[in-house]
Amino acid sequence: MNLTIFLLSLLLSVQSAFAAEIDDQTGHWVGTFVNKPMSERFSVWAESQIRFNHDIGGVQQVLYRTGVLQRLSAESGIGYLYAFIQTGGQKEHRLTLQHTQHYGSFINMTWSHRLRAETRFLERNSDSAGRVRYLVRGEGLDVLGTSLVIWDECFFNLTREDWTGNQFTERNRFFLGLRQKVSETHFEFGYLNQYVPRSSLNIMEHLLVLYIFI
Repeated sequence: MNLTIFLLSLLLSVQSAFAAEIDDQTGHWVGTFVNKPMSERFSVWAESQIRFNHDIGGVQQVLYRTGVLQRLSAESGIGYLYAFIQTGGQKEHRLTLQHTQHYGSFINMTWSHRLRAETRFLERNSDSAGRVRYLVRGEGLDVLGTSLVIWDECFFNLTREDWTGNQFTERNRFFLGLRQKVSETHFEFGYLNQYVPRSSLNIMEHLLVLYIFI
């Protein structure tokens, strides 16, 4: 079921991209992620990301996210998260309820999903916004500590505001890369394609990504 959703979302994003005029952009993202256990069931999550856009010639966005993760079972968990995001002069606060689930193997890869329900608040703007994000991830083909990683994440607006694009499908991200373990640290690096549909001109970002999991 989750693989079907993943394939359908990828197909829809490709169809939308070919059906509209696109502004192609390039950039690179760097992020660090820390998951520190507090007890058998609870841990503290902290992440920071810096997102560079080569077309504007500098930092496009900075993101900080933290919160508490609760382990429900060996395969599933929920998270209670807060994020601060600054895009240029625009500052956003975001509250998130997260669910993660791990599944078995299919075509020699282990699959999982992440579902996020977000409430978004923009400073100097009275209109809050709701959004749902659904990510399907596959990881496998481990060779000498290096594994192949593929994931796709769809973003859907639950409300319509000008500052969120004023439409249901907000964006789509597709990642293909590698995950390398060095001691207790994992490095994830590869290519990320972000498609952002807009009423005037759609945006297609081609990004090099480095994520560090400590």
